[in-house]
Amino acid sequence: MDIKKIFKGNIDSHSTQTGYLDQNVTARFLRLHILQWHQHPSMRIEVLGCQDCNSIISVPPQAQLTASSSRPWSKQGTCTPEDAHIYSFGGWCAKTNDMRQWLQIDLGPPTRVTGVVTKGRGDSRRKQWVTSFALSYSNNTNHWHYYKDDNLVSPKEFGGNMDKNTERRHYFNQPFTARYVRVHPMTWRGRVSMRLGLIGCQLKGECGQGFFRVHTDSECVENLAYKKDTWVNDKRHSWVGWKDGHSSYAVDGDEDTHLRRCAILDNYYVDFPVWMVDLGQRKTVRGVVITTWQGRGEDRTNVYKEYIYNLEKLTVFIENKARLETSTSGSKCASISRLNNALFRKTLHFECPDHLIGRYVYVKAYGVPRWNRLYSAILCEVRVY
Repeated sequence: MDIKKIFKGNIDSHSTQTGYLDQNVTARFLRLHILQWHQHPSMRIEVLGCQDCNSIISVPPQAQLTASSSRPWSKQGTCTPEDAHIYSFGGWCAKTNDMRQWLQIDLGPPTRVTGVVTKGRGDSRRKQWVTSFALSYSNNTNHWHYYKDDNLVSPKEFGGNMDKNTERRHYFNQPFTARYVRVHPMTWRGRVSMRLGLIGCQLKGECGQGFFRVHTDSECVENLAYKKDTWVNDKRHSWVGWKDGHSSYAVDGDEDTHLRRCAILDNYYVDFPVWMVDLGQRKTVRGVVITTWQGRGEDRTNVYKEYIYNLEKLTVFIENKARLETSTSGSKCASISRLNNALFRKTLHFECPDHLIGRYVYVKAYGVPRWNRLYSAILCEVRVY
């Protein structure tokens, strides 16, 4: 039989009585059972503790806000989607008042979302705010999922605001993980206008396809190289049916580090082998993380293992020109050499001293000077952030 702990209550109507639990508990609902009272069971209560995953996670520049339409206010130059974050003095104003409008937050990496907070437009004397809305989320903007509570078939309708400055918060019964979140206004006062914030925290566990952690405990960041076009300055990769060590294996998102799933660079046909990935457009690059092959006995001749030890260094360049044999424009990100065996580690982190802007990321391999031998660099996965 469970023994219930009885907490001492108050002795008057104004002093505070604090009761502590013997052990911390994690729960959503807390219920007090009144056992004794003075004249009438009446009370005020506050819970001591903290709520996990309860931070505002949608503030620029970490998050980007866009909208279906906007109607900038010429007097102040506000009402744009960028004015819609929860700490703004203004707000977003839709171009038209209809239920086809939406306000979107791009959180960057997939993020745990536990709630939403809204306010009305704050930079006008007019009474403009959203009184109810629905919410959808996605990781790629191609497939959207409307938030539905419990077993509801229809999207949940959230209550909005009753004035322009009071926050309205909703915590989700079913938190979700997403990169993009949209709010769809359903009813409004005056005009479709609002300020918006998302509540949540950094995702724990796997980051999902196209994202990774630079360090074990860091946040998820987008892999700019994921499944992008690649090239190497080796004519074998242009041969029909050539699959051995193909350059594309380094950006396929496959965590498999076996030799057959890695891109192979060597100096058999070229003096200095070069691997390149096309990011699709000019991007700001902060660094590159490369996972290398460690030689699991898969190469029976052990030739690749031997060739690796003839490698002197790897250097990463950021360029705006494609398919360069050499890079001399001064856009060097970083190098890692064989000093202290750093080059032969499983994970190589090339951190650019300054943020570089470019479309093409190059990895160039160099052999040991004065060693007239074959050398190779085996790139199992190349991630750019």
